[in-house]
Amino acid sequence: MTPGEINKVGGEGGGLWQNCPEPCQMSKCLSVSLCLTLKNQNFDRIFKISFLVAVDRLGDQPVQVVCPTCHQTVLSKVEYSAGLLTYLLCTGLFFCGFVLGCCLIPFCVDRLRNAQHTCPTCKTKLGVYKRL
Repeated sequence: MTPGEINKVGGEGGGLWQNCPEPCQMSKCLSVSLCLTLKNQNFDRIFKISFLVAVDRLGDQPVQVVCPTCHQTVLSKVEYSAGLLTYLLCTGLFFCGFVLGCCLIPFCVDRLRNAQHTCPTCKTKLGVYKRL
């Protein structure tokens, strides 16, 4: 389904009509799917509901989120890795005369590196907070 298409939600005999959201970057949204079973004397009906949850607060610290894979509310595990800001600062310090290893300081400071959030339960990548 392409962005902007109309999606019917609710099954046969009516339902809700909605515009599908624009696709988002992994660092902004999480995809969540739920299964709902409605039982009656005459029939059983199973609905699969998928939606996007906006996550605007991914930062360099762990955050509490609902994992889209295992559907548990968890505190994300953060791993730091060198990003564009880290390399730019290293290069800038090198050209300013910090050549005796001091230009490598940005690689040791977590506040200057990208933060990758993962689920501690199922190890799913939840998003990346990029400095630049």
